[in-house]
Amino acid sequence: MGGRKGPAAMGGREGPATLTDRPVLLVNPLPGQSFYGVTVEHLGLAYLAAVLRNHGFEVVIRDASVEGLSPDELTDLATDRNWLVVGITTLEEQAEVAERLGRAVVEAGRAHVVLGGHYATFSWRDILARRSAHSVVLGEGELTLLELARKLRAGEIWRDTVGLAYADEAGAPVPGRPRPLIADLDTLPRPARDHLAQVLARGGVPSVSGARGCYGRCSFCSIRSFYGAAEGKPWRGRSPESVVSEVEALVKAHGTRVINFVDDNFLGPGRAGRERARSIADLILSRGLDIRFFISCRPNDVDEVLFARLYQAGLRVVALGLEAGNVEDLALYRKDVTVDVNVRAVTILDRLGVVVRAGFINFNPFTTLTRLRQNIEFLRRIPFAPTSAVAARRLFVRRGCPIESVVRDAGLLITHENRMTYAFADHSAAIACDLAERFERKCAPVRHISRLISRMNDDPEQAGTYASYRVVLDRLRSLQLDALEAVVEYAERTKTLPDDRRREDDEAFLASLVRDFEASLEAVSRLVSPGGKCAAGEWT
Repeated sequence: MGGRKGPAAMGGREGPATLTDRPVLLVNPLPGQSFYGVTVEHLGLAYLAAVLRNHGFEVVIRDASVEGLSPDELTDLATDRNWLVVGITTLEEQAEVAERLGRAVVEAGRAHVVLGGHYATFSWRDILARRSAHSVVLGEGELTLLELARKLRAGEIWRDTVGLAYADEAGAPVPGRPRPLIADLDTLPRPARDHLAQVLARGGVPSVSGARGCYGRCSFCSIRSFYGAAEGKPWRGRSPESVVSEVEALVKAHGTRVINFVDDNFLGPGRAGRERARSIADLILSRGLDIRFFISCRPNDVDEVLFARLYQAGLRVVALGLEAGNVEDLALYRKDVTVDVNVRAVTILDRLGVVVRAGFINFNPFTTLTRLRQNIEFLRRIPFAPTSAVAARRLFVRRGCPIESVVRDAGLLITHENRMTYAFADHSAAIACDLAERFERKCAPVRHISRLISRMNDDPEQAGTYASYRVVLDRLRSLQLDALEAVVEYAERTKTLPDDRRREDDEAFLASLVRDFEASLEAVSRLVSPGGKCAAGEWT
């Protein structure tokens, strides 16, 4: 490889096609991805494809999640043709699948393999050492991939591509130079909607990216680290005109009435961020767009006047990063908010009629039973039913996140090839987490019922019926919190039991808990008919 020109410089053999007419293949290798159970497009690949096509490249996108492709099918697609580049997106959840695919294409020797995304950005050394790729895009990918593809097509030296990590002649990983972030997102073309028809046919919704990054500094989140290594602002937003024009085009072309904003944080920092969000709402209303949309934001972003205007424009669902209901965990997660700010945000959204999908982390390496009890008390206080929050959600330690070093320094980090786990500092918390996770696996039906009810407000035809479903949601929340509380109390009582005794007692406790829960759940289930309509006369 190195400075040589031609196909060998790509890690590929000479094929029947010339370099100038060889297409680019972009792959999402993980099947079954969704947004709260709703099929969505992979906008990351869609933007990469749009930029490449604008510069004369033929691009094929294959999305295992939308198309239902197996890893073997993807491998056949990636190795049976002389691609110029095979680009593979990666998250930690799909790292093993992505790297296996990359190695297969590298070994086939017919294309240059490049991995990108959060996992690849933080794991580039290991990826290159395992020969899972010829190169790795670090951070934002559009301009880096374009430069790489241009050099490969021209047979030029490619290792000096800005924003690219690679292996040198001796096989040693080299980081390359960081590429500045794209300052003006309005300069990007609209994403390639190759899979939108399939998404809509499967009951999914179109996605729009109106901003990138986040101004927060959460210790468990890779977003700030992903963008923070490069020169540029940690949060960048497209202009309101650009955002709403894309929404309008989707409405006119596809008749869609639901939009999923995939922004890590829909609202930017400070007054300017709030004014931009207000402008988006004003433009949606002035153009008469009858839509419903979802966003993500931080609790401190929630302002009642602003969100009332967003609600008028169609806001119906907010993914809100609460994460904890106790002071210690909020400090550990570097949320820079208080418990009262979390309560206030949920209260405002509930009063407006906006569905809250809460990010919440009950378990982390430093969890104690006291903190768990405080979380339960908090979840009982807030006026909504965070069905995902009261289950056994544990902290996921991602590569490159600040909390990785905190857990490592405490001697609790356990490193695997493609992922990281951890031990608990408190043995009783480990017991509670294990039981809570086992309980959740056994009681999966509650998630389906909760998702069905929560989606009632996503559907513009049924949005008005959501209020009556709150009775069911509140009952589900109460049942789940009662179960979690029982787990905590059991862990307290039995923390000194020897392992041989514990196995038998744990199974008996879990069986009893599941039996009682399912009996109560059956009564709740009867309140929702198979068609998703409220059972009349049962709201007492």
